[in-house]
Amino acid sequence: MDTIISKSNEKVKYIKSLNEKKFRQKYNAFYIEGIKVVEEILEIKKAIDIMFIAYSKEILQTLNGGKELLKKIEKLNQIEVIKLSKDVFEHITDTKTPQGILSVVKINEKTIDDIILSEDVIILDRIQDLRKYRYNN
Repeated sequence: MDTIISKSNEKVKYIKSLNEKKFRQKYNAFYIEGIKVVEEILEIKKAIDIMFIAYSKEILQTLNGGKELLKKIEKLNQIEVIKLSKDVFEHITDTKTPQGILSVVKINEKTIDDIILSEDVIILDRIQDLRKYRYNN
């Protein structure tokens, strides 16, 4: 698997665009970032429509739990995995110190009845990084 080193790559532009609400709505997708959250969605992947996973080996292998997750994602064959350079990964995220992994997922628009009848449910609403606001206010 080749490492994407260009910020003008189409996948990179797509992920970067998901930082804006209008593009999340347009593409009906968003990304979640971080070691723990990606590990969790991989465990319950049947409940979430994972489009692809993008990671930076340079960042990921330096963090606690990163090497183990790196081994898992390099073995995935049912989910597209994209390898990015550290510079490109840092370019696409809004996080000051990214953990080097993210997953792009489809927004699942189910009714409340569909959710109640489902076995596996994760509901995320208005998630935000509170640290971001503490520093800016």
